Amino acid sequence: MPNGNGGLRRDNEAWRRLVDLYTPLLFNWSLRTGLNESESEDLVQEVFGILLTKLASFERQRDGSFRKWLQVVTVHKCQECFRRKQLPKANDSDFDPLSAVADPATLTVFWEDEYQQQLVKRALQIMQVEFSPHVWKACWEHIVESRPAADVAEELGITANAVRVYSSRVLARLRTEMRNLLDD
Repeated sequence: MPNGNGGLRRDNEAWRRLVDLYTPLLFNWSLRTGLNESESEDLVQEVFGILLTKLASFERQRDGSFRKWLQVVTVHKCQECFRRKQLPKANDSDFDPLSAVADPATLTVFWEDEYQQQLVKRALQIMQVEFSPHVWKACWEHIVESRPAADVAEELGITANAVRVYSSRVLARLRTEMRNLLDD
């Protein structure tokens, strides 16, 4: 008979993965809105608190709907934070932090460009443990540092073909991971 704890373990792993991936993204965005580090940490905790209670009832409507939902929750919590602080306008009289949080142009740039960049960066950090240091270094040097496979191979004492194969494996894993993340 299957162990009922397997589902709980998968749920816990999925939650940890969600937190690992989205914490840096939410934290960096909240800093950009003008919150300090402590306030940004609180905001991230509040957003995850909402996700914890509401995620089970979330129904995906289309690709990107989770990302849009997360955006709405985050903006709402950020606006609440500014209201609680009752921040006056900054020295620049054209800047109002509360309205900047909801500025559609700012959100579009963040939730598309920076969202993808942050998730790729975080996915790479998480994925790194899935590969031996030798495989990871070969891929990193060849792909990220744009070094020729022959040079990397000579440095690592392997063949140039091994560098290409290792790189291909890591990139295939990254594509799979990013497909899952970006098609949320």
